[in-house]
Amino acid sequence: MMVRLPSFGDDHPLPVAEECVLAHLEHEAAECAANNPDSALAAKIRLAWGLAHSGKGQADYRRAKRMTADLLKTAEDSLAIKELLYLSAVAHLNCGELVGAHHHVSQLLERCPHSSQGLDLKNRINEEMVRKGLTAVGLLVGAVTVGATFITRLAAKR
Repeated sequence: MMVRLPSFGDDHPLPVAEECVLAHLEHEAAECAANNPDSALAAKIRLAWGLAHSGKGQADYRRAKRMTADLLKTAEDSLAIKELLYLSAVAHLNCGELVGAHHHVSQLLERCPHSSQGLDLKNRINEEMVRKGLTAVGLLVGAVTVGATFITRLAAKR
């Protein structure tokens, strides 16, 4: 059960998870962790999706940020990493942390440059940055991200 609400005046809003959906995802994640460890990661990612898209507000968004950060530390599957980067960007955006949102969506787009979800989210973030007058910060974050990636790759070659 999901409702779609407008976001930043966009014609294609982000979905919003209702409380009953969150309750189901919480139960599913706990049950999988206890009874089916092989599907626990997928259940946790679904829960992170629900929290990042929660209609309840900041506490759920912060929880989604922590959960995605923890899961990114151990995730090995490329698809899971991409999904977690997207969810982290959504959670940061919903918390109003545009720099963090921009950073995570940029990491996603480095891995998957043609991700329509990632490109759409990046446009939303950039629109919000412009709206809030943070264009210079967005450019700086982009430059830092590119620089950090370059340094990491250069160090990996040595």
